[in-house]
Amino acid sequence: MKIKITHFLCPFVILSLFSACETTKNLSLVVPWEREARQKNVYAEYFTIAENYRELKNYSKAIDYYSICLESEDFYDSSYYNLGVCYALSNDWEKSRTIFENILKKDSENLTLQKSLAYITAMEGDFDSALLQYKTLVEKQPFDSDLLKNYIALLLADEKYELAEQQFFVLKERFPDDSSISSIQTKIADGLGL
Repeated sequence: MKIKITHFLCPFVILSLFSACETTKNLSLVVPWEREARQKNVYAEYFTIAENYRELKNYSKAIDYYSICLESEDFYDSSYYNLGVCYALSNDWEKSRTIFENILKKDSENLTLQKSLAYITAMEGDFDSALLQYKTLVEKQPFDSDLLKNYIALLLADEKYELAEQQFFVLKERFPDDSSISSIQTKIADGLGL
């Protein structure tokens, strides 16, 4: 007489194997994509740390952590952009310029990137190139008051007072309630010797 108990023992055998795997340190269950998920989580943590350092204005530490995140495909683009921003905020114009130029090669119509590059160019002291960039940007975005004010400020810094005055009239016409109109007008008057 044969007794069939294989169906009855099957769940117990599986539970025993599972229990043995959990209690044995040398055995581990391999979960598909677990390593990738862990790595992604690590890079997410590094990115968060970089963001926190950036908020604290500790740009050198933020740069360190953004640089680590460049190893991750998931975080590469945002880390690379933020590296450029941190380099700019820490006045490392050359590194910032390189990054923004590289990003613009991929996204040449991105106005935010173009504005950043114009600002970096101005801060490097290359006024001729920066003025050309700002002029083009003001033509593309005629109702961006901050852009127009930056253009005027650059004209004033380069002692191009007549052109600054022309742009000032545009600012005054388009944005009559702008709070900086009187201070800009004073700077232009001083520059023109009025």
